[in-house]
Amino acid sequence: MRVLLQIQKNSPPQLSVKDYSDSFRDFVAACLQKNPEQRPTATQLRRFKFVSTTKPTKYLIELIIRYQN
Repeated sequence: MRVLLQIQKNSPPQLSVKDYSDSFRDFVAACLQKNPEQRPTATQLRRFKFVSTTKPTKYLIELIIRYQN
C-alpha cells in the first residue's frame, strides 16, 4: 500500500541520458504519464520513433538463438 502512495505522490522515474536513446526515453516517459487522459493509447505508442523504427522480430529471434548456444 505504501508503494502505491509513493507512486501517486512522486514524479515518474527518468532514464539516464547516457544509457538510453532519446527515442526510448520519450517512449517510456509517455507510458509513465500519471493522468490516463494524457497517456497515449497503444495505437499512438506504435507511432513513436522507438517502436516504429525497430527491426522485425525475426532479428531478435536470431539473436536469442545465437546467444543461447
